[in-house]
Amino acid sequence: MADDVRGRADAAAAIEAYIARLERERRDPDHHECGWLIRAIVLFSEGKFMEATLDARRAEEPMALRTPEDRVNFPERYQTLTTSELRSSWDERKG
Repeated sequence: MADDVRGRADAAAAIEAYIARLERERRDPDHHECGWLIRAIVLFSEGKFMEATLDARRAEEPMALRTPEDRVNFPERYQTLTTSELRSSWDERKG
């Protein structure tokens, strides 16, 4: 139970921090960042907190450090959203 609470808090903090960073920088995410953040939000809402945390961290990888696996062409459903759209989606799901 405590692990779930901690895992949920860690995932929420990772997602929140990244969206807040985008807001501070006054920019929208690139396709890579957006895809991983969307996956993190979906996994969070499914209760898969460890995976959500990892995906939120993958969004942070600078372009120069992204591996070929990180440069996934996300399916169409992972179209690039604006920061405000990500914020809305996150606020709806974080509970």
